[in-house]
Amino acid sequence: MRIHADDFGICEQQAKAILNLSSSCNGKGTLNSISIFTNSPYFIDSCKLIQPFVQRNEISLSLHINLVEGPSSCADANTIPILVDKRGMFKNNFATLLLLSLSPYRKQLYRAIVKECSAQINRYLKVFPEQRTKLSLDTHQHVHAIPLVLDALLASVSACQANLVRMRIPTENLSVYKNAGILSEVSWQNRLKIRVINFLCKKAPEKIPSTCSIPLFCGVGLSGKMYKINQLLIDELNHKATQEGKDLELLFHPVSVPIHQCLDPHNKPFARACASIDRDKEAQKLLEIRIT
Repeated sequence: MRIHADDFGICEQQAKAILNLSSSCNGKGTLNSISIFTNSPYFIDSCKLIQPFVQRNEISLSLHINLVEGPSSCADANTIPILVDKRGMFKNNFATLLLLSLSPYRKQLYRAIVKECSAQINRYLKVFPEQRTKLSLDTHQHVHAIPLVLDALLASVSACQANLVRMRIPTENLSVYKNAGILSEVSWQNRLKIRVINFLCKKAPEKIPSTCSIPLFCGVGLSGKMYKINQLLIDELNHKATQEGKDLELLFHPVSVPIHQCLDPHNKPFARACASIDRDKEAQKLLEIRIT
């Protein structure tokens, strides 16, 4: 089972606090897997913190592809105006990327995403060259659930001559929450997200290389409030993962960051989420959760 944290490396203090949630990284807690931003100003500093543990295989590492928050990783962001504003900051969210992917601008969008994803992958592999043969990917706000984004991301992996061995497909079944007695904790917004993502991802497994592992995933239903997860849900998911012959991934977003330190403080929806006290509650849950 992977107890996973997205959004690692927004700032140095957050990166240190997340590592403190892992007993494998000289901290306390059950965290054993992390996804890192390459477009954070603190990417290199965050890499220095986690690199020794990655090299000793004490924690699993993934690249957290980001197309919706903060600065572009491209050398010249002006070449991808469909993705960024005049400041060079990403200007879209899941919904606008989905709409663009269905619009007359879809070819322009595809080219821009290939360019941006390639820049992020190359920056990541420059610091972690050993990951070229065992690349693990996921995306900020699960945007690779959008078919065009997934196509562009897979093209970027190929262009960077990397071997993809693991990719999250963020589909979920609400029945597991019902069986665990916490369906009422899943907001209507998150129920809608699950239905949309499940629909968009119907053909995703067919596109991913057969040698690439796709874990059983949990993280959208209680997104932002994973501290409400209970042992019954974990046991239910473990049983389901065993039946399907898959690894299990539980997704958390631990440790809040002050708004002024977020990737783009002017992007209010993302900045508010980043600064939410719920992230600290998720961090506390990682100190309490039990792996069986």
